Amino acid sequence: MPPTPWGEADTVLARRLRPGPGVPREAVAADQRERLMAAMVVLADERGYQPLRVEDLIALAGVARGAFYEQFRSKDDLLLATVVEIGALGLRDATTAFKRGGSADVRLRAAVEGLIGFAVAQPAAARLWLADAYGAGPAAIDTAERGLAGVRELASDALTELASGGSSATGNAMTLPPEALRALVGAVHRATASRLRRRHEDELPALARPLAGWIAGYRPPPTPLRRPRGHAVPGTDARIAPRDQAERILLGVCDAIYDKGYTATTLADIATRAATSIRTFYAHYESKEEAFVDAVDLAQVQSYAAVLAASRRAPDWPHAVRAGLTALCNYFAAEPPLAEAVIVEVHAAGEQALRRHEESTAAIARLLEPGYELAPDTPAIAAEAIGSAIDTLLYDAIRAGGGPKVRAIAPTATYLALSPFIGANAACEVANDSGQPRRRA
Repeated sequence: MPPTPWGEADTVLARRLRPGPGVPREAVAADQRERLMAAMVVLADERGYQPLRVEDLIALAGVARGAFYEQFRSKDDLLLATVVEIGALGLRDATTAFKRGGSADVRLRAAVEGLIGFAVAQPAAARLWLADAYGAGPAAIDTAERGLAGVRELASDALTELASGGSSATGNAMTLPPEALRALVGAVHRATASRLRRRHEDELPALARPLAGWIAGYRPPPTPLRRPRGHAVPGTDARIAPRDQAERILLGVCDAIYDKGYTATTLADIATRAATSIRTFYAHYESKEEAFVDAVDLAQVQSYAAVLAASRRAPDWPHAVRAGLTALCNYFAAEPPLAEAVIVEVHAAGEQALRRHEESTAAIARLLEPGYELAPDTPAIAAEAIGSAIDTLLYDAIRAGGGPKVRAIAPTATYLALSPFIGANAACEVANDSGQPRRRA
């Protein structure tokens, strides 16, 4: 069995504090609580979270059903409590490392190493916190984000000091926009979660230093990043029209998931939203999972085509990045159900869908490859990290309501993409360039 934050799983689960004379009731309840949380970590690691039942958890923990319901209302309630504990421990390790002192960049690197070190030492618990919780519904996502919010505060402190030339006094020092800071820490989160999901935690120690160095290289934009001017062009936010029955089903999948979430969506829901029959669904797909993977592929192909078409009209590479990222944001702003499904709900859809989603993130990262010719000393991890940061921006904007909020992140995405290659000043100028650059000769 894997280790747990409360001790080796075998030891914790075998420990049964019996009620009786001299044994406080609170101590028995605390013992049962730890065993149930350890059982959650172990079983989610073995089977995934969604298939678990309360019966499975109490059987492994050796806790009576009545004792379970004295502490938790449901399996989901136990998950939230477990993720709170794990996130607090991960943040504790990052904070402890950060407070050991040194220059701002040294402390930032220490915090990232502390977080990743926790994931390496507790891979099953970290998987539950940083990966599985994001497929378990809005409450689980918000709970998982609490620990990462503390890491963002550490990164903000370090970046503010770096921006002020080494002084710890914040004063009127400019800082990165909050959404940019979320995206930078989100890139660390996604790099860690991806490797944990694939059981490649042995790769994580080598990532900590380059990821921290990449974050430390960012400086606040010299002038505020402007939101895109005006409103969407009439018609650009209209529904994407399906071209055949299969695409009608794929959009029906996204509509149904937008209504109910991936886990709760049934084939009947999909047939209703696609205005078709279950029999017709089975003529094209064998399962909801297969159709959803195709929906992810559809979004990947269409969005990347929009990115390429826009970027090829730009006069130079920095403006090509801005045009491509603006087109990406406009694509997902135009189709809120599809965006919700393939950017947010994909985390509940299983490994195959997540792998396809990561391929789409990698495709966007390829837009940045010419930047290495301009700045060959840029860390190799930058393209992957920037792709993950942009994915975080999209994720946050879609969860916040989608549509115009997604369009609004284009300047921030551009700034994050360009700053490591051309510097903060030039990146800010391109990000805020609201005019249409000349077409490439």
